[in-house]
Order: sequence, then C-alpha cells, then structure tokens
Amino acid sequence: MLRSTDSYYCSENFSEAYGEFILYESSFSSITGDARIPFISVEDIAAAAFDALTKKESPNSDFYLLGPDAYSYDEVRIPRLDSDYF
Repeated sequence: MLRSTDSYYCSENFSEAYGEFILYESSFSSITGDARIPFISVEDIAAAAFDALTKKESPNSDFYLLGPDAYSYDEVRIPRLDSDYF
C-alpha cells in the first residue's frame, strides 16, 4: 500500500486548491503553524504507484511517500503572485 503524507500536503495544492484564495486574499493560513511538512508532488505519487503495480512480484508491504525535504508554509510561500500565474 502506498501512503502519502496527506492529500493536503501535495505541492500542487498551492496552485490548484488554494491558488485563487492566495491570489485574492494575499495570504494563506494553516493550523500547522511553524511545522515542517514533506510536501510531495502528485507526479511522484503516480510514479511510485506505477512502479509498485508493474513489478513482477508484489512488494507486499506499505510504502510511506514523502517529499525530499520538509518545509514550513513560510518557506514555500510565493512572495508575489499575479493573475497570469493561474
């Protein structure tokens, strides 16, 4: 079984899920505070799923998928967004 950190912590959420809010409100808040999160790309999750499903033998174990590094929301914040971004 593949387990990612959580669907809320996919790197694409900044543009796909929260993008318009960030654009129009010029802010973003989270209950995580200064916590560091290993954001992961949905492409990386898909690649791991493909690898697991195409192996000749089932790995028969859990894989925890994490991004390469852990960042706080302040560290991943885009300083200025303009409407052409979306």
